[in-house]
Amino acid sequence: QSQNKDETNDNSQQIVEMLQKAVEEYHLQDQVTLAGSFCTGKCNREGVTVMIDDVIHTGLTPQYFADFFQKEVYDVLRPDNNGNGTHGERK
Repeated sequence: QSQNKDETNDNSQQIVEMLQKAVEEYHLQDQVTLAGSFCTGKCNREGVTVMIDDVIHTGLTPQYFADFFQKEVYDVLRPDNNGNGTHGERK
């Protein structure tokens, strides 16, 4: 099922708000910079496209945000990992 344009825009706004809240909640303001982009060249019919460093993640929905943030942001940046995690190289 594809999403309509209004639903995709609503999800985009919701994902932005969830990212802002999570960055603050985990005290990652010094390590994470949020920036908007109109097009990453990876349009998807469902979900939102997010780029972390140079890695593009497609299909992010509010339903899967917590798992995504944990794996792709927090686990990479957490203090006991010394920020040495790498995106896309986990097994």
